[in-house]
Amino acid sequence: VAEADPPAPASDRGAADSAAPAADEESPTADAVSSAGLGLGAPVPGSKTAAGDGTGKRPSSRRTPAAATARVAQATKPQPEKINPGEVFKIGFQAWARGDTKTALASYKRVLATNPDYAPAWRGVGLVYEKLGDKPGAHNAFQKYLQLEPSATDAASIRARLEAL
Repeated sequence: VAEADPPAPASDRGAADSAAPAADEESPTADAVSSAGLGLGAPVPGSKTAAGDGTGKRPSSRRTPAAATARVAQATKPQPEKINPGEVFKIGFQAWARGDTKTALASYKRVLATNPDYAPAWRGVGLVYEKLGDKPGAHNAFQKYLQLEPSATDAASIRARLEAL
């Protein structure tokens, strides 16, 4: 396999490279090229004719980079988990009945992450926190439960628990 020769220093380059303007020389603008008729009928990007309004910007019907970024962010954003709150609550309640406070709490919090107004889960969180000795956590959870279900059948016993905390 033949190796390519390295590029020659600028002083040794041929006439083909001399056609490019030097850094301090001005090159023709896109408008000049377009107006000279060298654009073959198509507008030159960046010319006044690209958008027809003299701004050189793309027509507004095209998607913007900001919109593309927003679409990517939306597509990559984790979607909320689809669960049946009653079923997940039941798993938590069964774990609570077995004495598995860790699983119970995780299940109740999973319900609340997707449905924060599911009152039974707040009651369950309050009971778990109470058992674990987290009085502020139990207090907040029981208050939220009573806020969502003020006339629940066990409202009086939950209020008594709140007073005992």
